[in-house]
Amino acid sequence: MAQVLWQRHLLIGGLVGLVLSFPALLRASDDGAVSWQGSVLSAIFSGVLASLLVSAGAVSTFAVCSLFTALKRAALRASAVVGALLTLLYAGLRGTAEAFRISSGAPVNLGTLEFVQASFSQLAGPVLVEYAPLALVLAIFVLGLSAFVYWVLSRPLEGARRPGEIVGRGVLSFVMLLGLLFTLTSPGLAQASGLNRTADLALMASIAFRAEERAEIEEKARRLGVEVPRGAPLADGDLWRKAARHLAGPRPNVVLVMMESVGIDHVGYHGYARPTTPSLDRIAAGSRRFLNARTTATHSNYAQMAALSSLFPRRYSGFDAYKRLDYPRFLWHDFLATFGYETATHSSQDETWQGMLRFQTTETETQFHHSLTYEGKPMRMGAEKVVPDEITVTRAIQWLERTEGPFGLYVNLQSTHFPYRVPPGAPEPYQPTRPTKGKFHYLDYPASDVPVVKNRYDNALSYVDKQIGRLFLYLEKSGRLENTVFIVTSDHGESFGENGLVTHGRSLFEEEARVPLLIHFPHAVPAGDDHRLASTLDVLPTVASLMAVLSHPSFQGASLLGEGDPSRPVFLNIQGMKSAEAVICGSYKFVSSRSAESEALYNIELDPRETKNLLTELPEVSDKLKTLLRAQMQTQMRYYSPQDTSLRTTRFAPRLASCPALEEDFIPDLKNDSPAAIHAAAALP
Repeated sequence: MAQVLWQRHLLIGGLVGLVLSFPALLRASDDGAVSWQGSVLSAIFSGVLASLLVSAGAVSTFAVCSLFTALKRAALRASAVVGALLTLLYAGLRGTAEAFRISSGAPVNLGTLEFVQASFSQLAGPVLVEYAPLALVLAIFVLGLSAFVYWVLSRPLEGARRPGEIVGRGVLSFVMLLGLLFTLTSPGLAQASGLNRTADLALMASIAFRAEERAEIEEKARRLGVEVPRGAPLADGDLWRKAARHLAGPRPNVVLVMMESVGIDHVGYHGYARPTTPSLDRIAAGSRRFLNARTTATHSNYAQMAALSSLFPRRYSGFDAYKRLDYPRFLWHDFLATFGYETATHSSQDETWQGMLRFQTTETETQFHHSLTYEGKPMRMGAEKVVPDEITVTRAIQWLERTEGPFGLYVNLQSTHFPYRVPPGAPEPYQPTRPTKGKFHYLDYPASDVPVVKNRYDNALSYVDKQIGRLFLYLEKSGRLENTVFIVTSDHGESFGENGLVTHGRSLFEEEARVPLLIHFPHAVPAGDDHRLASTLDVLPTVASLMAVLSHPSFQGASLLGEGDPSRPVFLNIQGMKSAEAVICGSYKFVSSRSAESEALYNIELDPRETKNLLTELPEVSDKLKTLLRAQMQTQMRYYSPQDTSLRTTRFAPRLASCPALEEDFIPDLKNDSPAAIHAAAALP
C-alpha cells in the first residue's frame, strides 16, 4: 500500500513541479536568450524535486499513522491531507518566487532571500501588489489542485497488486534524484547545463558548494602576470598609531557629504540640462572634479561602508549584513580621532539597515545621530524611515557650532532615494509628480512614467542640493571653510529605464556605478576636471594626504593627489538581489554576472551606454581582465573565509592588483542607432 501511495504522490508532485516550471521554458536571461536545453532540464528536475518532496512527506505520514492505528483508511486520509498541504505550500512558494523573479529579473537564492527579508515592504510587497490578480488565479488553481490531490490520494489503493512496476518506478525516481544532486553539487556541470532556471533549483544551486577552481585561477594569473599583493602585517597598524601620536599639526577640518542615488549625469557641472544643483555647481567651480569616479557597489549598505573604511566590500559569495566582523577595519572616525579630531556622524537614514551600524561601531567614541535617534516625526522613504535632510543638516551645523578643535563630520542625505520624497512645503518646481497609481514601485514602473519619475527625482535632488549649500555656506560665513576639506560624493547612481532597469542595486551599468566626487580645498587641491579613474575607496587615503600623514595600512584605496598610477584598476561589486563583479582598466570595463552566468566587455570611453559587448571581438583583453577580476575576488573571499582565520589574524586585507597591459588602439564597430553610440562614433578622430 505504501508503494502505491508513493507512486501517486510522485505523479501528483511531478505534475505540480512541471506546471510551475512553465515560466522557465519562456523566460530569457538578463543578457540574452536562455538555452532551451537548460530550461527543459530545469523544468524536468523541478518536477522530480516536487515529486520527491510531496511523496516523501505523505508516505512518511502514512507510515507513522499506521503505527498508531489499525485503520489503514484513516492513515491513508492523513497522508492525503499532508500531501495536499505540501502541494499547496510548494506551489505557493514557487509561485511567489517566480513572480518575484519575473518582476525583478533577480534569481531566487540565499542572498535574495536575506535581502528581501531585510527590505520586505520595498521589494516583496510591490511584487505581491503588482501580481495580485495573478496571485489570486494561482491561489484558486492551487486550492483546486490540492482538493484534487486529496481526492485522488484518498481513493482505495487498487494498484497495490503490481509491486514490481511500482518498485521499478521508485528505483527510477531514486536514480533521477541522484542525478539532480550530482548536477547541483558539481560546479562545472551545473554551470555548463544552466540548471538554475527555476526558483527552487536556483535556491539549491546557491546552497550547494560551488567553489572556484583556485589552482586554475592562480596558474592563469601567474601566466598573465596578474598578482594580488598581500595585505600589510597587522603589526604595521600598531607602528602607524605610534607614529601618528608624534606627528605635529595643525591640520585641516574634514567634511564628507554622502548623497543617496545620485549619478554624475544628474549634476549641473557635468552637463545636466535642468538647474537642479546650483549649490553643487558653485562648490564644483572651486573643487577638483573627478569625472571618472566609480562607487564600489550599487547598494548603499556596501558602498557607504566602503567609503568610510576604504575596504572593498566583496567578502563572501552571498549576502553580507555585517553579522561577522572578525576582520580588522579602521574607519573614518577611528582615523581622524587618532589625530585628536572631534568626530560626528549625522545621517538621515536608519543606520541599522542591513547591519551598517554594527560595521560602524568601533572602540572609538564618536557622536552618532540617525533616524532611530531622531525624536521628531520621520519621513517614509519606501520601506525606511528617514530624517528630513534639512533637520540632519541643521543638527550637523549645531554640532559644528559646539566644536572648538579640528573636526571630522560625516553627513548622509537621503531624499534622493526612491520614491524621491521631499518634506511638506519644500519646493517642487518640476511637475507632474504623480506616477501611475499602483504601478510605481522599487522594482519597476511603466516606461511612460519615466518623465514623471524624473520630475520627482529632480525635485528631491534640488532639495538635497539646497541642504548641501546651507552646510557649505555656514562654513564659509563662520570663517572655517578656508581650513576645511569639503568632499561631496554619492553612494551610487540611479537608473531610469536605461537598459530596461530602474532604481539601483540591479546592475553595474554606468548609470548606477559612476558617481560625482568633489574635493574642495583650494590650498592643496587645484580646481579643475580630473579624468583619471577614481574610486570612493580613495576618499580616506586622499584625506590622509591632505592631512600630511601616512595612509593607514588597512586602506585598500589610494590617494588622488599627484599624478596617480595609470595602472590602477577600479573594482565594482553587487551582492543583493543579484551577484556580479566588474573591473575597469583604462577605457575597458569587464563585467561578470554570477546571477546570469554571463560576461561582457565594454569600451566605456567610446560606448558609455554599454550597448556593444566586445567579449568575442577582443578575446585577449577579455581574458586578461577576467583573470584579474577572478584573482582579486578569489583573494578577497579567501581572506574573509569563515573557515580560515589565519590571514585575518596576521594581515590586513589584500591590496588591489594592477591592470595588465591592454591593446588600446581597437575601435569597436558600434552598429546600433542609440544616441550615445552615434555621438561616440562621431567623436572618433
